[in-house]
Amino acid sequence: MKTTLITGANRGIGLEFSRNMPQMAGVFLACSRNPGKSDELNKLAAQYPELIKIRLLMSLIMRRLSALGTVR
Repeated sequence: MKTTLITGANRGIGLEFSRNMPQMAGVFLACSRNPGKSDELNKLAAQYPELIKIRLLMSLIMRRLSALGTVR
């Protein structure tokens, strides 16, 4: 299954991409610096819980870097 990552998904063009993603195939990670305050994005994720996964952007990046062994 295809997975798409959208940065800045809580407003502007990122939110518009997020609104259009459920019509496309796959799952997408909607990333935001403050997902708890992303009301519109959270409502959208509640409508499509199997397709939209909201993630805190910095924790996702740090986890990846840590897995590569570049961050301690």
